[in-house]
Amino acid sequence: MAEGKNIGSYAVLAVRDIVVFPGTVVPLFVGREMSVNAIEQVINNSAVELLCLAQRDAEKEDVSVKDLYRYGTSMRILQAVNMPDGTMKLLAEGVARVRVSRLTFDKASRVFKARGEVFSTIDQVSEELKTLSRVMQEKFSEYVQATEHLSLDLIANLANISSVEEYTDLISSHLPISVRSKQKILETADLGARIKLVLGLIESERAWKDKEKEVLDKVRDEISKEQKSYFLRKKLEVMQNELHALDGDAGLVGDLPDFEDKARRVKLSAETRKKLMNEVGKLKLMPSMSSEAAVIRNYLDTVFSVSWGKYDPINQDLDAAMDILNKDHYGLDKIKERIIESLAVSHRVSEIKAPILCFVGPPGVGKTSLGQSIAKAMGRSFVRVALGGVREDSEIRGHRRTFVGAMPGQIIRALGRTSTMNPLIMLDEIDKMGMDFRGDPASALLEVLDPEQNDKFADHYIEFEADLSKVLFITTANTTDIPPALLDRMELIHLSGYTAEEKLGIAKDYLVAKTMKNNGLSSKELAFDDEALTSVISDYTGEAGVRDLERCLSKICRKVVRERHGKRAASKPKVIKKSHLQKYLQAPHYDKHSIGKKSAVGVVNGLAWTCVGGELLTIEALKLPGKGELVYTGSLGEVMQESIKAAYSVVRSVAKKYQFKSSLLDKHDFHIHVPEGATPKDGPSAGIGMATALLSVITGHKVANDVAMTGEITLRGNVIAIGGLKEKILAAIRAGAKIVILPKQNQKDLKDFEKDIKGKVEIVFVSHIDEVFKKVLVK
Repeated sequence: MAEGKNIGSYAVLAVRDIVVFPGTVVPLFVGREMSVNAIEQVINNSAVELLCLAQRDAEKEDVSVKDLYRYGTSMRILQAVNMPDGTMKLLAEGVARVRVSRLTFDKASRVFKARGEVFSTIDQVSEELKTLSRVMQEKFSEYVQATEHLSLDLIANLANISSVEEYTDLISSHLPISVRSKQKILETADLGARIKLVLGLIESERAWKDKEKEVLDKVRDEISKEQKSYFLRKKLEVMQNELHALDGDAGLVGDLPDFEDKARRVKLSAETRKKLMNEVGKLKLMPSMSSEAAVIRNYLDTVFSVSWGKYDPINQDLDAAMDILNKDHYGLDKIKERIIESLAVSHRVSEIKAPILCFVGPPGVGKTSLGQSIAKAMGRSFVRVALGGVREDSEIRGHRRTFVGAMPGQIIRALGRTSTMNPLIMLDEIDKMGMDFRGDPASALLEVLDPEQNDKFADHYIEFEADLSKVLFITTANTTDIPPALLDRMELIHLSGYTAEEKLGIAKDYLVAKTMKNNGLSSKELAFDDEALTSVISDYTGEAGVRDLERCLSKICRKVVRERHGKRAASKPKVIKKSHLQKYLQAPHYDKHSIGKKSAVGVVNGLAWTCVGGELLTIEALKLPGKGELVYTGSLGEVMQESIKAAYSVVRSVAKKYQFKSSLLDKHDFHIHVPEGATPKDGPSAGIGMATALLSVITGHKVANDVAMTGEITLRGNVIAIGGLKEKILAAIRAGAKIVILPKQNQKDLKDFEKDIKGKVEIVFVSHIDEVFKKVLVK
């Protein structure tokens, strides 16, 4: 119970971050004008008492009536000292609780004034209060012993206090609780309710201290004394976990919630998601500027940049896909048919494994651009990975994260550049990879390019398996000089060089419009006639592809743009004719008729295959007085040298048939030379050419100048198959040959392009060297 006593007038002292209880002595530092004025008024007027009221908002400097609580404590001033800086040091004692009935601000004296009633509990203490008091004393003693904030001397001082109310107030003043909680204790009139409130706060503080001690014990068990910084981070982690459990995401900062959300939603196995969550957990414990945090952050960024489990829909319209392929590329019917077949099968089989295609052909025939067209036709994203010059297997499998500057391999990086897991990845120039002490990237590609294994591709950097089975890999190469194990995993598709007619079609349908657009010209300003384009192809280019042709057309366009600069637009387009080419491209770069003008002894037109297409290979032989030695020059490889020796033996074996004595060979030396000696040459397909040149100089018969030949020869004179057939025939046509001699075994290979060469050259198939001699030797 409580009873009212003594309604009086007070000068109000507003205090921050403190609640003064009756019976406690507190030191105060007073600096605000209204507070200093209140103290001076009490000192100068004994009829006015000092009332201490706590502010609701401790941060507020200028307070009004509504900013102060309506319950406070009357104060007895024990000491007041004015400081040099205008502030006042006050030592005061709390006297009694006061309930404010009226609170105003006197503008004249600039002091808060209050009318209030003193209230307290009655003197009689029940048994229940005595019991509550004993419990409170025990709990507070246990709390003091468990905490480091309070002195044990406080317990001895409290033992000398007999009043339950005074004991309760003194305990309340020493508890490290909020101002709001202390104010609630001050306002509670009923002593029993007040004790229960204090007991609840003691238990709450005791539980928090126990939790803090438990956290500290856990941390100390995991770290050593030397790792003070780690100790603080671990303590922060445990506290954040507690906050996270209570307040959701309150314990997370920065972009960590984003990482956690991605790790939970990523479409990977449960084990992989757990690993990623562990990485996020490590990142939370580290200072954001540490090098290790940067490594983990880069790792998570890399992993989450890949669209795991997301797939683009594959195009279902076969006719539309074929239209795209035809629009982008001229010819290449077999390749287009192969792609349409793959699309048709994918519509029926949902789990089809993507094929591994390898486009092999000379530069400039459109291998890379064909890959882009295929991706567009199939509805897949396109990514190009350049493998030329790659010498480390880590470029494919990635570095382990223990290395400084570690990165994932090219395959994972390529997936990171797309928004799907079924793109078309073009591995360009796969035959240009190297191998040295740093590793063998071709061996690392074995798993990538194997449809039976690449669903579990392991990259060293991401440290978990990636499914590449839905990715369509297309590789490009100029030659098949690729390790056999890797070559066996790919489906080879040969892109041969273009015929003159094919180049003309490509120029008319694609290149002219492209080069004019690139140089700022329109069809209303410039046009090419067919005769001019044909002349550019035959007289200014000598390639299997069309890159030189594009450069020549671009050169003409640039010169036309320069001519028209600053002039008014013409009413009709300028038509480039054959007669204009000398002006724009100077003299022709290539002689169309590069074969010999006349038939000669010991001069044979051979044919060779190179990575840039076919070439005419002139073979010269000379008979000199000597001792039967065989000399060969022209930077010839071992295989070609052995081919010369085999041809020489074949010629010696037919001495009787062609009416010359074997002793003639013993009295002469024979020199065989292949011009352009600085260019290395090798291969067995010049065998019949070598034999023909030797027989020509021995017998004195001329070799027909309009005949080109290629074929490998055995010691019995049989002519066997060779490779690069189309490129060699196209080279013979470009050189002006009228007849091409080929091995009969290659007759089946001519069917694929027979219509392209029909009427341009006569093809003669032979199976024995005698057939060659009868066809080309002129008596």
